[in-house]
Amino acid sequence: MDQFTALADAFLRQVAEAIEEADEQATLEVDVVSGILTVTFEDDRQLILNKHTPTKQLWLSSPLSGASHYSYNTELSRWFSTRSGQELCALLNGEFQALAKLELHLES
Repeated sequence: MDQFTALADAFLRQVAEAIEEADEQATLEVDVVSGILTVTFEDDRQLILNKHTPTKQLWLSSPLSGASHYSYNTELSRWFSTRSGQELCALLNGEFQALAKLELHLES
């Protein structure tokens, strides 16, 4: 397993676990299958975070912020947007607060 795959898989599991831990009422459906994290909200909107191996990026599709791509910064050990430079954990924390009133407490 290459470094990207190991980092991406670990991050997807971390996000899934943080969501499930924060979702005390079990209102969200959370699935991680073959490098794709799918979160279905009560109103049937979905947030999808998947690894894109050819570009070594994580790709996010969010009902709130739309589509974005993230590359791993080995010096900072964090995922950052290839366009805005925003850190992925910070974005996800904000997205889940806005979409489901959940505090994920994600850290890279």
